[in-house]
Amino acid sequence: MRSQPQQSPAGEAKQQNQPEAAQQVSESDLKKLASAIERLQGVQQQSRQKVASAIQASGLSKQRFRTILQSQSGQGKSDKSDSVSAKEKKQFQQALDRIRDIQQESQKEKQQGTSIY
Repeated sequence: MRSQPQQSPAGEAKQQNQPEAAQQVSESDLKKLASAIERLQGVQQQSRQKVASAIQASGLSKQRFRTILQSQSGQGKSDKSDSVSAKEKKQFQQALDRIRDIQQESQKEKQQGTSIY
């Protein structure tokens, strides 16, 4: 009596996936996808620029903003040389509020940019 060769689970999975036909993607669909990706990249670039402008407009440097952000999230050093003044706290909060608005706007734009695809 000859036994059937046993296949590994990976071999079985490979055979199960083979019968599925590959979907054909039209040229039009590829163009729509490429266009959507370009729009998303543009939104992301604009968002980064707006965030940088918001930080600058607050009066904080990018580095100081990062330092305060890290200290707020418990990731930064906690020595006295990094203490945050009341003015800096206010500037930081203003920048953070604006950044949150930018993120919400960006998310809406991304959804609109991909909704036609």
